Amino acid sequence: MAVGKNLTTQLVDKLTEGVEDIYRSGRYEEYLKTMSKFHSYSARNCVLIMQQKPEATYVAGMKSWEANFGRRVNKGETAIRILAPVTYKKEIKNIVTDQEGVPVLDQDGNTVWQQAEREAVGF
Repeated sequence: MAVGKNLTTQLVDKLTEGVEDIYRSGRYEEYLKTMSKFHSYSARNCVLIMQQKPEATYVAGMKSWEANFGRRVNKGETAIRILAPVTYKKEIKNIVTDQEGVPVLDQDGNTVWQQAEREAVGF
């Protein structure tokens, strides 16, 4: 799977294919076994794990493998891609309004804007 700007789109497409494949092929038992091994992951991520590496027994990030197990990921190994939420801060501009919701204007007649920071979630 190519890493790039559309990685999330690629994973969602792969997920859609995987769900359709489970229902068409009757691989429910394999899916349920995967879900029982990865009970802390979402149903969608279990489909992605099952598609990419059906024999997987544990999934963790590179840092987690080293910190928790003293193991390093071998160069050239292929990652198992999952959808993980990422929280980030985003700066936004808000129009300043009075008590009645009317935009406040400065002395030159321009709309007054206020900088604000908002927390956003992506994948």
